Amino acid sequence: MPKRKDDFRPKTISILGRRCGFICSNPACKRITEGPHSDTEKADSIGRACHIEAASVGGPRYNPNMTGEERRSINNGIWLCTTCASKIDSDANQYPVALLKQWKKEAEKAICLGNSTVDKVTYNGIKIIAVANIAGGVGKSFSSAALSYCLKQITKKNILCISVAQIDNAPMVLGIYPDMMDFAEHENKYVGNLDILNSSAGVDVISAYSIENNIKWQEVNYGTSSFLKILDELLERNKYSYIVCDCGRGDSPIRKDIILNATDVIVPIGENHNSYNGMAFIVNILRKNTGKKNMWVLHTMGLLANRHSRLFEEYLKIKEVASKLNMVRVQDFRKIVPYSDKVDGILSETGNLFEYEQIAELTEAYMQVAQELIESYE
Repeated sequence: MPKRKDDFRPKTISILGRRCGFICSNPACKRITEGPHSDTEKADSIGRACHIEAASVGGPRYNPNMTGEERRSINNGIWLCTTCASKIDSDANQYPVALLKQWKKEAEKAICLGNSTVDKVTYNGIKIIAVANIAGGVGKSFSSAALSYCLKQITKKNILCISVAQIDNAPMVLGIYPDMMDFAEHENKYVGNLDILNSSAGVDVISAYSIENNIKWQEVNYGTSSFLKILDELLERNKYSYIVCDCGRGDSPIRKDIILNATDVIVPIGENHNSYNGMAFIVNILRKNTGKKNMWVLHTMGLLANRHSRLFEEYLKIKEVASKLNMVRVQDFRKIVPYSDKVDGILSETGNLFEYEQIAELTEAYMQVAQELIESYE
């Protein structure tokens, strides 16, 4: 692209990026835009110094009253990742000057030496566990609920279970029933606050409805949405040690966003033959991974090798590919979670499901899995 006379000078570009820590200034994004290249002598960048008011006639938010010097000054610049840079220029009405200046102000305010926005990107020590598989009936929701409960019992700390699955089964397993998730006052309204529910199992819960509502609110106010913005609100309101996310099939933008930003990704493998395709699907998402992450395989209904040797061989091949992903460690849970056909019958009863003697073996198995998960951080 030929250089325009009102483009930023190299020094301006450098200072603009440094003033926000080379983190995208869109508060719903906050991607780190500078990082290592495979060549140790190089660094990669997905950041851009963008004009708030266009550098040339016909550009987005062009102001004919500005001088050339004003257009190329740092006051008219904002640092964004390439994705957000394209978004703000594709729809100037949705991203007006005032909004972009507010983004810039907040991004620079968040950065100070020794206390940068990078702390928020790493979630202040919160461990985020994403549970996902495109196959149905492999135990995603039950595993999410059970791990949330067991982490609470073991750590005695605040635990949050988030549902973004097609059906809110995880909240129901924890004792949050549909009538408790009926937010009629929010119907057809976009609200910024998340509805955090207190379950009888001692775990806080956010339903898929509340997440979807918040995502719409983000899109209206920021032009885009992200899981990081949800985390920002949670950090302001509560301190959670673990956030377990039932991502269901993991196939929507928000579910993929959670998987990419999770510290651990669990892929439940049940007796559905598509569960191996689910493993491949998660591997494909994680090819975009830029942070340290553990990926686990949870056998929710026993080892399939005993019954489906060919499928198990396919799984091992996929696991080998996953193991080669940059900064992703893949490991099976050593403990096998037994299948129990008693769960469905008990779910309709009131009280804490995990305290029922009929599924004591199941609860104990998840306790062992949760303990192994905790030990992986030590």
